[in-house]
Amino acid sequence: MNIEITINIREDVDLEILEEKTSGLAEYLDKNLPGVFLNIAQSMVSDAQANAPVKTGLLRSSIHAEVTVVGVDIVCDVPYASFQEYGTGSIMGSYFMRDAIESNYDALREAIERAIHDYFRELEE
Repeated sequence: MNIEITINIREDVDLEILEEKTSGLAEYLDKNLPGVFLNIAQSMVSDAQANAPVKTGLLRSSIHAEVTVVGVDIVCDVPYASFQEYGTGSIMGSYFMRDAIESNYDALREAIERAIHDYFRELEE
């Protein structure tokens, strides 16, 4: 999943000052976003579990979030998960993972935008 965020810069902004001010942005986001990502990932997990097809409950219980170096992965690690997600010739896909991720997409984008906004607001203080 890709998230696109557009930042509009006024023509009267000094680009050297902007570069100086943005130099700490990546570090700030690295420090402040992991907790946000984990909270949103937990919402994705809950949504996926609520919408997963249930026969024995194993598929539902296998859905979880894993923290990685670059973010958080939403995982469903039973061997037949992809068949349930996308379907086969004899079963229709239920898209429980995709729908869970899509339903939380706006919250994730807004959290990233808010973190960027907070960074620049803190610079002005």
